[in-house]
Amino acid sequence: MSFASINVDSPSKIVTSHNELQCTLQQHTTIKLANGRAVATSTLIGISGDGGKYWLFMDTSNKNMSAIRTVMPNLSTAIVIPPQQEPVFYSF
Repeated sequence: MSFASINVDSPSKIVTSHNELQCTLQQHTTIKLANGRAVATSTLIGISGDGGKYWLFMDTSNKNMSAIRTVMPNLSTAIVIPPQQEPVFYSF
């Protein structure tokens, strides 16, 4: 198994909460396997405390909103995390 690529979609609408800019992005990770490849999609939360100059990202894979809010208590209620998707497998 090896990583073939990681692609990120355009960010969602950026919202402001507690002097932070916040958004989500969909990340698509392609993994090479012996008999094909798998593509896993996950959601990242982006947070910037300096008006967008620097961003920090958290992968929400296998985390529920309670766990996310424990780590990110200032997370806006406008931030929506879609349900986790199962990886898609492609055979050679």
